[in-house]
Amino acid sequence: MNKNRGVTSLEIVISLALIVLFLTLIFPILRLTLKMERSFIIRERVERNSARLIEMLEREIVDSSFGNEIYEGKENLIDGKGVYQLVGIRPTILDKKFFSNMKERGNALFLEIPYVKKEKIYSRYYFYRFNGNMFMISQCSNQGGRIFFESEDIVFENIDGYFEQDKDGIKIVINIKKNINYIKELKGYALKGRKM
Repeated sequence: MNKNRGVTSLEIVISLALIVLFLTLIFPILRLTLKMERSFIIRERVERNSARLIEMLEREIVDSSFGNEIYEGKENLIDGKGVYQLVGIRPTILDKKFFSNMKERGNALFLEIPYVKKEKIYSRYYFYRFNGNMFMISQCSNQGGRIFFESEDIVFENIDGYFEQDKDGIKIVINIKKNINYIKELKGYALKGRKM
């Protein structure tokens, strides 16, 4: 009997078949694991960024108040802020009619934020809005006593929420849509802000 017997081609074929079978079983599991990991990382990033968004909105609400600039509908706002329910396409101009339609709860928030430049007080105007599954920020300008939209940026997708105004401040509620069955809700609350 020969003790230095080599590997037969049949043994090699069986070994290769077992390896191929093992790989065909393990690759779908690895692909699913990587897909789930990517999905988890994206969800965690959205939650973290949504928490930052709430903090930013709270700061903006606290910093908002009336500046020296005059514009149509300013008398309807409370300390330079207002909550609105906006359905459909946003208007190009925020006029007296728009500002007079303030709500206690809505999907849009208007803020006037004063700032000082060369010892003179100016204002920035922002319009925050939940629209469908998106959160959008619009920068506005005061042109001849009317507020016009300049730019609009989508900040988040797969997100919904609302603003709610009461006598003490504005509540911000953000719903992160993780999947069809699960929604995570984040809340923030900002006092009305300072008066100038």
